[in-house]
Amino acid sequence: MRVLLINTSERIGGAAVAASRLMESLKNNGIKAKLLVRDKQTDQITVVSLNYNWRMIWKFVWERIVIWKANRFKKENIFAVDIANTGTDITSLPEFQQADVIHLHWINQGMLSLKNIENILASGKPVVWTMHDMWPCTGICHHARECIRYQQECHNCPFIYGYGGKKDLSYRTFHKKQDLYKGRHINFVTCSHWLEGLAKKSALLAGHTITCIPNPINTNLFKPHNKQEARNRCQLPQDARLVLFGSVKITDKRKGIDYLVESCELLAEKHPELKTELGVVVFGKESQQLANLLPFKVYPLDFVSNEHQLVNIYNAAIFLYGILRREKKGNKFMLRCEHYGERSALRGASPEGLPYWQPKCRWHQKSGADTYRPHGWVRQQLSSGKRWQRQGLVKR
Repeated sequence: MRVLLINTSERIGGAAVAASRLMESLKNNGIKAKLLVRDKQTDQITVVSLNYNWRMIWKFVWERIVIWKANRFKKENIFAVDIANTGTDITSLPEFQQADVIHLHWINQGMLSLKNIENILASGKPVVWTMHDMWPCTGICHHARECIRYQQECHNCPFIYGYGGKKDLSYRTFHKKQDLYKGRHINFVTCSHWLEGLAKKSALLAGHTITCIPNPINTNLFKPHNKQEARNRCQLPQDARLVLFGSVKITDKRKGIDYLVESCELLAEKHPELKTELGVVVFGKESQQLANLLPFKVYPLDFVSNEHQLVNIYNAAIFLYGILRREKKGNKFMLRCEHYGERSALRGASPEGLPYWQPKCRWHQKSGADTYRPHGWVRQQLSSGKRWQRQGLVKR
């Protein structure tokens, strides 16, 4: 069997990492798999890139222009939504023609248009679409937040300036997707039960198969190593208690940066002795911006794409701090299980109903898609210091 996985990027973003790992897992199990991308970052021979030229750039820019115009020429949220009005027809590529199964992943920002997806479906090849966010089941957004209009029909979109209108861009794209999915057989896959629940509520996916399959983790790679050696490789101090926080972009509020700042302030207030003992390792874009925001020593690291380097970073820390707002939890799961491979136990604060994980990565707390906790809940939980005590950061 030949499987062609399709994603915009090879290594940047959670979807890219998940798609690359899945390709390797398939290959290790005797399946011939290739990954088709727009942006290739390695020399992996089973990763095939589209021909990058000025047309590719223009397709990306044109989509943003259309969104910008619909947003009344306001720049807010123009990268929070996608309409897939531009892309590349891949059905003539030899990799596509040789494939027995087509596996779509995150295909936005000029990779595939809705018309391109229609051509893929018309080819008659079985299509699997792994949802790395809500975009396949909404009009234009990747995270619907509190909005539930996608459950019936998108309109008056909160991501469009002034809440759009009755037949705004979200309405028009919603109906284009509805026409695209109608009468087609697509196997939708989610990375978590949380996202599976949201997808099953969508009017767009009514009648389609939706299955939850967690992202794969290479436990031969993500496993415990010597902490001192890991810290040497990362050029981190040997005697500090290190807390770890990371994401693609550190300043992305969905990743919980404001909660990290507040929790550190509360911890320093209750335990001032930690100001000289505790350090915060931050990896991701714009990590240097945290240096003046935290009461503890900050060790900023750049965006990490090398998994072996990531293993060293995980092994160097004693506590992983993770809070995500309205995230799909598939990557939440992947991040925590990566770190679980390095440690015997892992917990995290859960201010908006998000689960935190015990050993063996089982649910510790059930949460719903529409469960949100007030900001004061975070202050109450973090000020108790119990979570920090359990990880040995604070003496009992």
